[in-house]
Amino acid sequence: MFRPGLAHLLRGSFLIPLRTADIDAEDRVAELSEYQEMPLRPAYFDQDLSKVVSTMLRDFQRRNR
Repeated sequence: MFRPGLAHLLRGSFLIPLRTADIDAEDRVAELSEYQEMPLRPAYFDQDLSKVVSTMLRDFQRRNR
């Protein structure tokens, strides 16, 4: 189970929740709110996936400084 503040303790692997549809606030997982959420929409799949990859590379570079 996720613990609050876990995002700050992670080294190496990291988590980016991908949102494929709009989610009502009451249906969201509170423990994931500290992570950067990114949309993954069918109509813009290539663009959205490109942003996910860019974010992953940027975060990886930042962790290895």
